[in-house]
Amino acid sequence: IFTRAVVSILKKCSLNLQVKSNSMVGGPDPYLKEFGIVVHNEMTELTGRVLPAPMLQYGGRNKTVATPNQGVWDMRGKQFYAGIEIKVWAVACFAPQKQCREDLLK
Repeated sequence: IFTRAVVSILKKCSLNLQVKSNSMVGGPDPYLKEFGIVVHNEMTELTGRVLPAPMLQYGGRNKTVATPNQGVWDMRGKQFYAGIEIKVWAVACFAPQKQCREDLLK
């Protein structure tokens, strides 16, 4: 279940594809030109696919297996199979700062 903060971030950070496309081809940018970067008017088209959800195996006595549904799974009363410590992690948000405030990402 999404919290209000997550829903707010998703709404503010998501833009229409056409709006994103138009913002990238606004004319010659002196900074891009300095580094020899050229942005073409046409978007690249490609074929993609949705990958199936991975099977998750919990630890403990039961070694329960679960399949996430829409990226969500229930960890209540369950243990990790082999827990690890995450020492370094990061979040990258490429939306304009006005649309996705830093305090909402924390």
